[in-house]
This record gives sequence, C-alpha cells and structure tokens, in this order.
Amino acid sequence: MTTPQQTPSTWRYMLHLARYKLWLYLASGLLASIVSYLFPLLPGLIVRQILNLLSGEAPVAWNSWTLLALLVGIALTRQVVMLGTVSSEQSLHIVINTLLRRNLLARILEYPGANALPESSGEAITRFREDVEAMPNFLSWTLDPVGQGLVLILGLGTLARINFWITLAVFVPLVLTFILVNLAAQRIRRYRKANQEAIGAVTDLLGEIFGAVQAIKTAGTERHVVDYFKTLNETRRVATLRDLLFSKLLGSFSTNAANISTGVLLLVVARMMQTKSGSPATFTVGDFSLFVSYLGWLAEVTSMFGNYLTRYRQTGISLQRLLDLLPGASPQTLVQHEPLYLWRTQPPELPYRAKTPEDHLVS
Repeated sequence: MTTPQQTPSTWRYMLHLARYKLWLYLASGLLASIVSYLFPLLPGLIVRQILNLLSGEAPVAWNSWTLLALLVGIALTRQVVMLGTVSSEQSLHIVINTLLRRNLLARILEYPGANALPESSGEAITRFREDVEAMPNFLSWTLDPVGQGLVLILGLGTLARINFWITLAVFVPLVLTFILVNLAAQRIRRYRKANQEAIGAVTDLLGEIFGAVQAIKTAGTERHVVDYFKTLNETRRVATLRDLLFSKLLGSFSTNAANISTGVLLLVVARMMQTKSGSPATFTVGDFSLFVSYLGWLAEVTSMFGNYLTRYRQTGISLQRLLDLLPGASPQTLVQHEPLYLWRTQPPELPYRAKTPEDHLVS
C-alpha cells in the first residue's frame, strides 16, 4: 500500500491533471475563478455614480442614462460569462472524472482476480464515486486564489481611497471570519473524513449483502444483518449530521459577519453624512452604497478562501484513498494521460457484414 511519504504532493497531481486538457482548464479557471470574481465589483461603482449624480455629486460628463445603459451591459455580459463558466467547468469535471476512473479500472483489471482490490468491491465503489469527484472539484478551484486576491486588492483599495478608517473598521469582521475558518479547518477535515468512511462502510455492507444473499438466507441471519445495517446507517447519519451542522455554522458566521460590518458602517457614517454649517458631506450616498455593495461580496470571497483551504486538505484525503486502490503501481498511474474519445461525433466504423433475411424482417 502506498504511504503518504512515497506519494507526490497534491499539487503535483493537480498540475498533471490540468495539463491533460490545458485549454479547458484555463477556460474554466479564467472564467470561473477570475472573471466571475471581478464582475460583482462593477455594479457597485456604477450605482455609486448614479446616486452621486442624483444628489449632485457626480461629474458633468456622466448622465443617468449612460450609467444605466452601462449597468445593463455589465449584467448581460456577466450572464454570458456565467454560461461559458458553467460549460467549461462541467466539461472539465466530466473529462477528469472519466480519466481517473479509466486509469483506476484499467489498473485494477491488470491484477489477478483474487487480489484485484485491497478493499471490498462495495467500498471501492465509494472511492470511485466520492473520492474521484473530489479531484476535479478542487482542480476547478486551483485558480480561485488569484481571483480572490484581485478582488480583495481592488475592492479594499477602492474603499480605502474613499475613507481608510471606515474600510479598516468594516474589514475587521471579515478578518475574524478568515481566522475562524482556518482554526476550524482541522475539525472540518476530521468530520469530512469520518463521513466518507461511514458512507464507505454502508456501501461495503450493501455489496457484501447482495453478493451473499443465498448464504444469509441459508444461515437464517437476516435479522442480524439488518440490525448491523441499521447500526452502520446510524453511524453514517451521525457523521453526516455533524459534518453538515459544523459547515453550516461556519457559513452562518461568515454571512452574519457581513451584516455586522454593515451595522458598523451605518453607525460610523451616520454623522459623516450630515452637513455642518452648509458644508458638503464628506461621505456621500453613493459612497455608502458602494461600501454596502462591496461588504457582502468581500465577506463571501473571504469565506470562499477558507473553503478553498479546507477543500485542499479534503482532496489530499481523497487522493490517498484512490492511491490505496493501486498497490504496487506507480503513483503517476492515477493521472496518466490516456485518450477518452468523449468528443467522437460519429460512431466507430464496424466491420462489413452482409444483410441476412432476418435483417430485412427486422427493418
């Protein structure tokens, strides 16, 4: 069995998989991981200009109709980009899933029949399904830190140019969210691993039951088998509930952090938006709308980065479980580049066979 010390790092596997269909990986990464992160920043800038225009704070060069047309154009462009994002990302998932399962199955078929799997066939099915899907799920996220970094730099830079101290005040809850997610990463990984193992145990037992139905009936142990199946299902229920509950709690904290930031913003700018002795306000309505618009997205991006770190650790667990199905094989066997024929537009040509009278009767 392959040990963690003998296996290359997760990043080496991700790089090898990305090179299989490089154009598809780059399309998915640029659209989903970069463009999709930056587009939500644009409407806030447009709305700010519209509100400043209505309140007499905008330059004369802009007018409301121009800004509204630009806002509609951004919305339409974003929908087109999202269509390309979904297409490229789903295609990448299908290709990588197929490649990994093809390599796993091909290597397993090379082993002697009595020693083909280190685990039971039912447990191996769980690895073919759950652990294989974890690989392209993380692969499509590998460029996300680039988009997330750009969003944080551009978003916080824009807000800091308006008012540095307010930006600092509202960013504190976001930093706390990031710290909390990272502190909880180990527990998230432990809960997810327990959940995967519980699913594998249930699938393993189902495979054993369907393969030994006659033996179970002959021995008269149906009740014992059902009771054991209920025990495994209860273990799976507890593991799944713990995993989902903890993940939802962290997600709820991240969402509420944005609401807390908005509340802090309301308290801080309430006095700044008031005029003194007829002097213009130092914090306009447009500035306020921009802050509110950016806060939610910055909080979500911060939470996504925490999810990215968690998913990286979970992918390492899935990778090791897949390599355990290939004892004695080179670690690179799992990600070896092989043709898949997923884009065949015509069916393969079959050898010529003269029609028989039965063929005419069928037609």
